[in-house]
Amino acid sequence: MKDYPTTKVNNYNKDVDVKDVLNTLIKKIEKWRNTNFSVVRERWMNLAFALNKIITYHGKPAEMIGLNEDGALVLRCGEQYLLTYGDEISI
Repeated sequence: MKDYPTTKVNNYNKDVDVKDVLNTLIKKIEKWRNTNFSVVRERWMNLAFALNKIITYHGKPAEMIGLNEDGALVLRCGEQYLLTYGDEISI
């Protein structure tokens, strides 16, 4: 595992019930799946921390452009645009 900070829910609240967390997560995922993706994309774009900033993608600098209509993360490396789904990036 890479050497970067992570978090653990139990560090904040030891009374968290795993079943409650999973049920809440399932409800949120279902809500997201039943929502028009353009709404999700707009919300993501409004909250994206590194939008239009330089991030690290596969060890190389890239500019985070946003999400496309299919949910791919759009990055720009020099003159080249990349679409990535589920890859690791670093800020």
